[in-house]
Amino acid sequence: MLGVKIIGAHAFAGCENLEGVEFGDKLETLGSHAFYNCASLRTITMPSVKTVGRWAFKSCEQLTDLDLPEELETIQERAFHSCLSLRRIAMPLNVIIGRDVYYVFEDCP
Repeated sequence: MLGVKIIGAHAFAGCENLEGVEFGDKLETLGSHAFYNCASLRTITMPSVKTVGRWAFKSCEQLTDLDLPEELETIQERAFHSCLSLRRIAMPLNVIIGRDVYYVFEDCP
């Protein structure tokens, strides 16, 4: 999905067999619940995303690594809640994190 700029709310929610997604350098916004309950999602490439919406990756239980771009500005509340296999996160230092950092990564190892 190389030319996509915005992924709307619930766009891929419940796609339980989705294993990987690659976005190009146009993507700016992931809406709320965009990949909610994509239980098989292992990899996601989003080199230019600026905003990750609330609950965007909740219950993506197979997601193990996150490389968030320097362009990232905001991660909203509970964006990565219950990503049970998440082991590594790389993100810029100046990112604004929703309400409370604990809730952004709640129930992650």
